[in-house]
Amino acid sequence: FLEDAQITGQLDHPGVVPIHELGVDDAGRVFFTMKLVRGQTLKEVAQEAHAGASAWTRTRLLEIVLRICEAMAYAHAKGVLHRDLKPANIMVGRFGEVYVMDWGLARVLARADSKDVRIKPDEVHSSSILLTDRREGIDSNPDSPLYTFDGDIIGTPAYMSPEQARGQAQIGVASDVYSLGAILYHLLSGTVPYLPPGVKGSFHTVWRWVQAGPPEPLGELAPHLPAELVAICEQAMAREPAQRYPDMPSLAEDL
Repeated sequence: FLEDAQITGQLDHPGVVPIHELGVDDAGRVFFTMKLVRGQTLKEVAQEAHAGASAWTRTRLLEIVLRICEAMAYAHAKGVLHRDLKPANIMVGRFGEVYVMDWGLARVLARADSKDVRIKPDEVHSSSILLTDRREGIDSNPDSPLYTFDGDIIGTPAYMSPEQARGQAQIGVASDVYSLGAILYHLLSGTVPYLPPGVKGSFHTVWRWVQAGPPEPLGELAPHLPAELVAICEQAMAREPAQRYPDMPSLAEDL
């Protein structure tokens, strides 16, 4: 909780919600206050766009991706990885603002990693796991969110890089690049990576699919797309980190 507040508070960028105060109340509870954002998550925007909402053109969706690139380029320049980029963690304000939210799994590269973000195998789960208030009510059925070894909820793995899904220790900028590529895949195709329309899979099933191989090719899902956009998405989502864009500005430049 403190790391989330401290990391977010150090990222002074229009694409990161500012932290106003961090303190302890009269009951000894740690708290932080931040700007209230009014708008929609990018997940909701994507649903509207592919339901035919005329306001969300492809160009407007790509502008959102560019704003995410800018915010993440700044964070990376400050030595901070997000490690949980997905549409549900992006907010689009009422006047076009774009915010990267929820830095709870972030890592400051200059420090030793205080989190174990490897995913617990589903056989580890049981109803005896102690839950904090944040996790209260989350049960252990097959569709429950994934948990890290530290007990943090990581949610759907559909936007997670293969190396992060495998639990590899060396996760860098390329992992965030992959996740943004997966967001772009979703926005362009209207389909969550690894979950084609009509296909259902538990979070752990998708997690295994991410490790096994790439999702359905974007060009086959959306054959009407310009070849350049397909190529950009494929490079961002390359299986090997070295084959992806080296950083967010490079991805933004091609977009």
